[in-house]
Amino acid sequence: MIISFVLACSEGERLLDKQDLTLPYRIKNFEEHPCLTLGDYFRAATSALLEKDAQPLISCLKAVSGVNLLRRDVDKIVVRSEKHGALYHVASIDIHAAGLKIKLALNTALSSSSAFMLEKEYRTLESLSSKENPSLIPIPFWKTKVNAGRQGEYFLFAFVRWFDDYHEWHISGRDKRNKDIITIWDAGRRYRRATHKEVYDIYRLASRLLTLYYDTLSFSQIRPWHHAAGDFVVGKKDGITDVRLISARDYSPSPLFCSGKKPLPILALIYFLLELSVRMRLDKIDGTGNASWAGKTSCHGAVDGFFEGVGKLESDKRLAGVHRNELISVIRSFEPAEYLRLLEPIADMIASEDQADYDLILSNLEDHSHDLYQTVRALRI
Repeated sequence: MIISFVLACSEGERLLDKQDLTLPYRIKNFEEHPCLTLGDYFRAATSALLEKDAQPLISCLKAVSGVNLLRRDVDKIVVRSEKHGALYHVASIDIHAAGLKIKLALNTALSSSSAFMLEKEYRTLESLSSKENPSLIPIPFWKTKVNAGRQGEYFLFAFVRWFDDYHEWHISGRDKRNKDIITIWDAGRRYRRATHKEVYDIYRLASRLLTLYYDTLSFSQIRPWHHAAGDFVVGKKDGITDVRLISARDYSPSPLFCSGKKPLPILALIYFLLELSVRMRLDKIDGTGNASWAGKTSCHGAVDGFFEGVGKLESDKRLAGVHRNELISVIRSFEPAEYLRLLEPIADMIASEDQADYDLILSNLEDHSHDLYQTVRALRI
C-alpha cells in the first residue's frame, strides 16, 4: 500500500516532500501551532485511516461503493490537504482499491482549539442524516482520536462523505456593471467566474436546502453557517447547477426565540426567511478578505429558494402549524418600513457574532428591506 501526501492549491496540487512536512501545522488560516508540524498531522491522519487494521476504513468503503473489499485490496491512498478553515483542517482522501477510486472527506480539529465543536458537528450530522434527503449533507462514517506531540493534545478526525466535483465559491468583487463576481474554486479545471444564472441558482438552492431542514414546530434549523467559511459547495448534476452543504455545526432555534413567550409558527418562519435573506448576502472577499455584501441576485435567490422549500415541506406534510397561502399573504402585506423594523433584531443578533458583518448589514439594511419588498411582490407562485 502506497500512501502519499499532497497539497491542493489554485494551480492544482503538488506532492509534499520531507522539507514540506517540517513546516508548522496551521490551527487557522494565519495561525501556526507552536510545536506541531504538517508531518505530525499527516502521520496522525495515516494512523486514523489504518487503525484497527483498517476495519473502519474497509466498512466505510463498502458503504460508499457497495463492494466487499479487504485491506489487501487497497493499493494506494492519497491524503490531500484542501484548506485550513477557521475551525477545522479539511482534507480529501483518495482510496484506490480493486480498480475503484473512492473519495472521503476528513475534517480535523485539535483538542486545544475546536475538537469539541467537531464532536458536536459530527453528532448533528448523525441526527440530520435521516431527516431529509441524505445526499444534501455529508454522511458521517466514523471518528477517532490520535495523540499529537508531547503536550497531551490529540487530533480529532471525522471521516464523512466527500462531494466529488463540488467546489467552494466566494465573492471576488464587482465588475464594471456593478454585478457580483462569484469565483468557483474548481482547482481541477482552474478557478472560474460563475455565470449570472449560476449565481442566482447558488443562492436559491442554498436557501432551499436550509428551508428543507427547518422544523416548523421546534423552530430548529441548521446554524450557524457562513459563506466565508465555505459551508456551501457548488457542482453540476446532469448539467444542472447543484448545491450541497458540507457543514452542520448545530441544529437549534434562532436565539431570538430562546427566551420569552414562544411565537406562533408562522411568525417564526417569517423570521427564518428574514434571517436567511440577510445571511445569504454575507461573505468575505475570496473567503478571507474584507466583509462583502452580495447584490440583489442573492436576495431574489434566497426568497425563491425559501418558497420552493416551503412548497416541498407542505407536500411532505411537514409544514405543521403554517399554511403556505397564509404565509404568502402575510409576507406580501409588508411594506419596506415593516421589513426594516423586523430586520433590526436580526442585525442586533449578528452584532454579537461579527462586528464587520454587523457594520455591513447596518449600511445596507434599508436597501435590503426594499429589495425584499420588491422580490416578494414579484413572486410568481
